[in-house]
Amino acid sequence: MNTITVGMMSIYFSFLFGYYIAIGRGFQQPIIAGLVSTAGFTLACLGEVGFFMDAKGLIGAIIFSLIATEVFIKLSSVRALNIKLPDGVPPAVGKSFALFLPAVITLACIGAANIIVLAPAVVTGTLVVTGNQQTLIADNADDITALFGKIGNLSAENIAKILNVDLANNSWISEFVTNVGNNQAFVTWYENQSSSIQAMTAALFLNQGSEVGIDSFKAIAANNIIRFGVDNGVIKVISGSYMGIVLGSTQFGLSAAIYQFFTSWFIGFATGEGGLGLAIVFVFFVGFFWFFGVHGSNLMAGIFEPIFWMILGINTALVSNLGYTAAVATGEMGVFTKPFFDSYMYVGGSGATLGLLVMTLAFSKRRELKEVAKYSTPAGIFQINEPVIFGYPIVLNPVYAVPFIFAPIINLVIGWLFSPAVLGVVKYSYVATPWTTPWFISAIIT
Repeated sequence: MNTITVGMMSIYFSFLFGYYIAIGRGFQQPIIAGLVSTAGFTLACLGEVGFFMDAKGLIGAIIFSLIATEVFIKLSSVRALNIKLPDGVPPAVGKSFALFLPAVITLACIGAANIIVLAPAVVTGTLVVTGNQQTLIADNADDITALFGKIGNLSAENIAKILNVDLANNSWISEFVTNVGNNQAFVTWYENQSSSIQAMTAALFLNQGSEVGIDSFKAIAANNIIRFGVDNGVIKVISGSYMGIVLGSTQFGLSAAIYQFFTSWFIGFATGEGGLGLAIVFVFFVGFFWFFGVHGSNLMAGIFEPIFWMILGINTALVSNLGYTAAVATGEMGVFTKPFFDSYMYVGGSGATLGLLVMTLAFSKRRELKEVAKYSTPAGIFQINEPVIFGYPIVLNPVYAVPFIFAPIINLVIGWLFSPAVLGVVKYSYVATPWTTPWFISAIIT
């Protein structure tokens, strides 16, 4: 169920995005536009649709669905590109042929644009795009100590033999042997190595940790990165984290480039020390735009929510593959997922207006506000608050501006304080709770 829902969100989104853009433009064939939109997105994935169909592909789906749909609609208005068939041809067939050339040209443009990132792949041979799959290697003190002991007992000659490399041309192996005796020194050494050395190190850990011949791990080790979950100077877990997929010169397309060189940085920022700041910026502008009557949630969602959905996808993959305890120990899980905001910040919708409704019903002496609150509260329980925003009104009302913008930020900070990042009262979220779930239920689920 996870695979066919959240796990395919980018494919569903790419069609719906193109479909509704076409409706907004008054285009007569919105379903065809939606299909071209999905085709544009999948073309940018260059055959690796399965890798990008979940949250990892969401930003790519936004960009290429938008480009494909807009270009297709523009070209469809060019009469010279409309193929006219004889009058005896059924109208439905005639309309399809009329859109044939615009669709072909649109997809050809996206295909040609792939060359921008295809060229480096051709030159280098292969490029690696990291993913969310996990391999647990060790998750308790005894296993970790034993694993380092086994690897430490290997001589440089044995390591070279296991990896099938020439010791004379791989000076890093001697450094490896020197550092592996001290866990913390080794982690520091490892993090400063190139991806190729890290991959060979991964092969050693997989080989020694799983008691399986190295040939069985060659396909994994070639694109795997070992992650050490360190807490207060102690290694809590060792895992193969963000196991990647090697994309050759016929596969490394625009979606891979965007994910690797753009979204990966934002994910690292959002799951690291910059996460709280990024979240506050997001929440502030949601309220700011709503104050002027613009749908702040929808406006900011296109910029920020793909990142928050990706963090949820990472959390889900970690927990699914490692179990919750080991997943937390990797240090790779993020607090600020999409359900985090829905459960802890949007209490009654943007602006956290459920509190305003409750206080109006309890204490207000203004009859008109009580009437608005009476009819708005049922919707507010389910996180829908347009009746409040336009009924009180909150739009362009300086009385409500400060609490409307800053109450959600206070909620956000409280949620963050109770999260595993600070006090650890609640767990990391890894379940996609629907945003319309009442907050007192969604908070428990999340």
